[in-house]
Amino acid sequence: MIRQIKRVQKFWLEFAGNNPIDKINDRELRDFVDWRVAYYGKIPEAKRPKNYKLHPTDKTLQWEVTLGKSVIKWATEKGYRGKMPLPSFSFVPKKKRVRPAFEIWEYSPVIAMVIELAPVWRLPWTFVGFSGCPKNGAPVGLPVG
Repeated sequence: MIRQIKRVQKFWLEFAGNNPIDKINDRELRDFVDWRVAYYGKIPEAKRPKNYKLHPTDKTLQWEVTLGKSVIKWATEKGYRGKMPLPSFSFVPKKKRVRPAFEIWEYSPVIAMVIELAPVWRLPWTFVGFSGCPKNGAPVGLPVG
């Protein structure tokens, strides 16, 4: 987490520059998203870091905006922003990446390993109701205990 904060801090410092914290509002947060999307496109390829992505994912942008808002909230609580209200802008990802659920046959290697190691691990239950997996014939069952 600290490594991520340091990475994102670099972007925020470069974006905000010497602007005082009390000048950052909703408009600046929206501008940060556009600036961040174009960031690596403006840097020569030879100077880009090893693991960069030319276009950050929506989840990355959401995390980076949230970190910026957290700093603004801290500054407000400490009185560095005076009576300025907290920005209400929040970045909502347009693309949601949802990992598909496992199929039952994908669980069978894990279940087979647990059955094999159950005596070693001294698990307080045993497996019953085995049937062969339709995909590869591996045992499939539920723990009972």
